[in-house]
Amino acid sequence: MRNACLFLLALTYLAAAPAFAEEHPWDSGNTFLRLCSVIDKSANEVTQVEGMYLMGCYAYVHGFDEGVGLVSTAPYCAPQEVANGQMVRILMKFIRDNPAKAHLSTGLLFLEAMKGAFPCPTGK
Repeated sequence: MRNACLFLLALTYLAAAPAFAEEHPWDSGNTFLRLCSVIDKSANEVTQVEGMYLMGCYAYVHGFDEGVGLVSTAPYCAPQEVANGQMVRILMKFIRDNPAKAHLSTGLLFLEAMKGAFPCPTGK
């Protein structure tokens, strides 16, 4: 059910995103921070447009994590219980802590952030 909801959120975002901006969370770390920092606001402060961006951030992180999970030798070992919001916050912290890398693609930054947060046990 959770995957179905995320899929619908992603579909909604992708359908509406062109109407909002030419930027997407996957463009770069800088863009990810700009669009996804709304996660730090309280729910009643988030505008409809910001909510759409946030859905895109959740969907991007979830999709990237699912894709990495299909690789036989995953570069990180996140526990099953890790929520999308937690991964978004880990990635945002990584980008903020490494501003010299913020121009890189969000995917590369995501992998580095997750490897740091969830290293695999030695020998895996």
